[in-house]
Amino acid sequence: MLRPGPLPWAIMTLAVLLLESPPAHAQTTLRTTGVAYRVVGGKKLLLDVAQPLPATVTRPAVVFLCGNGWGYTSTYDRTEFSYGLDLAVAHGFIGVTVDYSATRASANNRPIASFPAQVWDVKSAIRFLRANAGRFGIDPQRIAVVGHSSGGNLALMLGLTQPADGLEGVDDYGAYSSAVQAVVNFAGPTELVSDYAATPEVDAAYVGGTPGQVPDKYRAASPVTYVRADAPPILTIHGDKDTASFLRQALLLDAAMKAVGAAHTLIVKKGAGHMDFSLADPALWAFLASVLQESSR
Repeated sequence: MLRPGPLPWAIMTLAVLLLESPPAHAQTTLRTTGVAYRVVGGKKLLLDVAQPLPATVTRPAVVFLCGNGWGYTSTYDRTEFSYGLDLAVAHGFIGVTVDYSATRASANNRPIASFPAQVWDVKSAIRFLRANAGRFGIDPQRIAVVGHSSGGNLALMLGLTQPADGLEGVDDYGAYSSAVQAVVNFAGPTELVSDYAATPEVDAAYVGGTPGQVPDKYRAASPVTYVRADAPPILTIHGDKDTASFLRQALLLDAAMKAVGAAHTLIVKKGAGHMDFSLADPALWAFLASVLQESSR
C-alpha cells in the first residue's frame, strides 16, 4: 500500500532513473573512520565519513543511524551501515555512520545510558558535522538522516524536535544547529507506550521503566509528541508483517503528520518483516535527491 504525501512522485520517479547511473566521480572515495565526535564518561562515540572525490566539492550529507534497540543489542554498531557509505557516495552525497550510547554493556565500549542520552548523542553528531563542514566538504544546509528501528526513532527525533523541547544536550558545538533537512525512517517506533507491547525489555531499558512507572518519559521519547507543520519532509518505510515495531507505529505518525499538514510519505511493504529493508531502496534515494536538491534553492 502506498500513501503518497506532499512529495511529487513524478519527481521521485525521475530521480530514480537519474540515479541508476552514478556519476563518474563516485568511483573514488575518501574515507575518514573512527572520528570521535563526543566523549561521555571518558568513552568516545565515533563516526565514519565517506566523501566522493574530488573532496573539494561541497555536497549534501546523509547520516545513517543503525538499529540496535538504542544499544540494547550489544553487538550492533555503526559498521552495520557501512554499506550505506558506498551508496551515498555512488549517488553523489557524503555518507556518515554514527554510533550512539547503549543501554547496557556493548561490544564497542560505548557509554551506557538511557533516554535522553541517545537523543543528545545524535544531535551532537549533527552539530559536530556542521562545525566540521569544511573538513568533510559538507553543505551545512543540506543534511539528511536515515535510520532503522531505534535508529529510525532517533532520526525522527532529530527531524521533529526543536531547541525549545529541551533535548539538545550539552557539547562543544552549541553554536551550531542540530536540525536536519530530511528524514528517512525505516520501521522506527514513533509512540513508545504502544510500542512497549512489542519489545517491553528493550523499551524499558531505554526509557527507564514501564509506561506505568514513567509515563512522561515515554511521551518525551516518542516522535509523535513533536509533530509540527513545519517539520522537514519525512519518508517512512514499514513492513506490514513487522513484529518488532508494529505497523501501527507508522500509521500513528502518518495520521499525526497529515493532521497538521506536515510533509510525510508512507510506504507500506507488503509481507515485509522488521529486518526486510535495504538502504539501497530506490524510494530512499529518490526522496533524498528530490528533497536535498529542493532545500538548496
